[in-house]
Amino acid sequence: MFRNILMALLFSILALALQRLGALERIDNLIYDRASGLLFHPASEDIAIVAIDDRSLARLGRWPWSRRIHASLLDRLARAGVRAVGMDIIFAEPEREDPEADKLLAEAMLRNGRVVLPVFPELSGESSGGLKASLPLPQLARAAAALGHDDVAYAIDGVVREAYLEAGIGSQRWDSFPLAILQVGQQARPEESPGQSGPVPTGKWTRGGRFLIPFAGGPGHFRQFSYVDVLRGEAGGAELRGKIVLVGVTAKGLGPGFVTPVSAGAGHMSGVELNANILDALSRGPLIVGLARGWDVLPAAVFVFAPVWGYRLCRPRQALLVLAAGLSAAGAASLALLVSLGYWFSPASLWLALALSYPLWSWRHLDLAARSLVAERKHNLATLNSMGEAVFVVDSASGVVEHLNPAAERMTGFARAEARVRRFGDLMAELCGDQWSAGLPFEWANTGGRLAKPVFLANHSGEAYTVQFSASPIREAHGHGPRILVVLSDISETHQAGRRWTYLATHDALTQLPNRALLQDRLAQAVADGQREAAACFAVCFIDLDGFKKINDGIGHAAGDFVLQEVAKVIKANVRQTDTVARWGGDEFVVLLDHLPHEEAAAALAKKILRAMASPFMYQGKALTVTPSIGISLFPRDGDDVDALLGKADTAMYQVKSQGRNNFRFFMP
Repeated sequence: MFRNILMALLFSILALALQRLGALERIDNLIYDRASGLLFHPASEDIAIVAIDDRSLARLGRWPWSRRIHASLLDRLARAGVRAVGMDIIFAEPEREDPEADKLLAEAMLRNGRVVLPVFPELSGESSGGLKASLPLPQLARAAAALGHDDVAYAIDGVVREAYLEAGIGSQRWDSFPLAILQVGQQARPEESPGQSGPVPTGKWTRGGRFLIPFAGGPGHFRQFSYVDVLRGEAGGAELRGKIVLVGVTAKGLGPGFVTPVSAGAGHMSGVELNANILDALSRGPLIVGLARGWDVLPAAVFVFAPVWGYRLCRPRQALLVLAAGLSAAGAASLALLVSLGYWFSPASLWLALALSYPLWSWRHLDLAARSLVAERKHNLATLNSMGEAVFVVDSASGVVEHLNPAAERMTGFARAEARVRRFGDLMAELCGDQWSAGLPFEWANTGGRLAKPVFLANHSGEAYTVQFSASPIREAHGHGPRILVVLSDISETHQAGRRWTYLATHDALTQLPNRALLQDRLAQAVADGQREAAACFAVCFIDLDGFKKINDGIGHAAGDFVLQEVAKVIKANVRQTDTVARWGGDEFVVLLDHLPHEEAAAALAKKILRAMASPFMYQGKALTVTPSIGISLFPRDGDDVDALLGKADTAMYQVKSQGRNNFRFFMP
């Protein structure tokens, strides 16, 4: 009983450690993305976005606009009777060409009385590489109803799922930008502005109040009005009365785009839309948070300790039912807490601990059964012969096989009479090849009882197995030398399932290309290799398909999927075997051209891809044509980190789009 309690305690600690260390973070994120779909709800009608979009840029001119224009917009919104205005725009520097414009904007903010401005964390420029707060101009900060920090967190896979209720530097803290907007929108018109201004404090940028964002929808989900239409009175008006309005950039290329759990197929989410989702979550409540430290012990105790301790009361088949019940209960409890109370814990660490516990208990159960049989001197070979695992009884002095059961005969391909005259080590060396280096089984039976890793075994019939060895000494009461009980467990299906799981987590299901997570790992490795090699050079090619949307919308998703698969084949066939071709998402691909001899080699490969994709693809008798727009960034010229290289390749691709498409270009500052 004590051993069962100890084993249950150890696996509970393992589950808790995996959870706290974030060892399964990528899997946890995938599970949360699927589970959070249960929380989907329509976007709030009380929130609207005044979008600085392509239409506004075409009619009002090149960005940035004069702050006189923003002042006019605020007056228009004040007359419309909005509850609050969040200007998701950086006003950190004075307007040099028209200094009077800053004063006019401040006066418009005071007249409105409900304007919130953001505080942005940015690199300090010091050798420590820390962050500093980028505040609005003092006169604008004083005129604002409130300031709020505009800071989110990126997960290990580059996806934004989390935000913070408050952040700041030193003693100066700010509520999050959406929270500040919500507070201004819920209170009466302030007589004096509570906006914070003055010198930026020193210290490190710190965050607090972490929570997961329950997204209301992807890009374009919230009601949007074009900035120029609202400014000129052509839209908005009565439709904006009583609403909370966010003003920010949605046009591509002007602001950062964020990858979120709801971005699949819809592209990156703009910052103002991300803030709209956070604002929606804050207004609805409750927020999704992780279990507090201390409370996270409870799932491990309930869903790991209890089932593992309960194994002792079960037979092997019953223990499998207990294992299945524990796995199901952990997943159900995770979903129930998320949906009903807004608490999230990933069941992945619990599942892994439970999955590992059963083989250990099963091996221990088998070991105890064998010891009992030998201790009672029954030598019940019928029991061994009926077992599903391959079992050998080996003389520890000579290493010769004394007995093997039918399962062992089937697995090894050796008849009992042939195997019983051979040494166990020689027999395994013949079947396992160079993998077998364990020596006689009694040498590792007395020092752990188990080989550290699985071994591949192939018999003379051509059958292959992945097996796990375990061994235990059998000591006879009559004084004869000890024997060794060796058990070979067939874990082929489990091993293959693990490899398949790993493959699915790192590859795109449609094109079988590496997915975004695997690409970022390879890019990070390429950067690390490049930093060690002074002359190293590689390129990142960001490819977007021109005309794909027409095929997808006009002919159907089946045709679109066919084109994506064919494009993947064409790109892969026209790069080197050492290069990585990945699907970034939607109709976007990324190619890592590693170890280039010179920069011109990237241009040559881009031209090769352009030529290869000039021919149409035939689908059900129809010729489908798509062309690539390719943006290229180079290491180390354009950056020395993954995000910078991807971002600049993406920027170069959009420059190709704006200049006629079906071409390539390198990033230019």
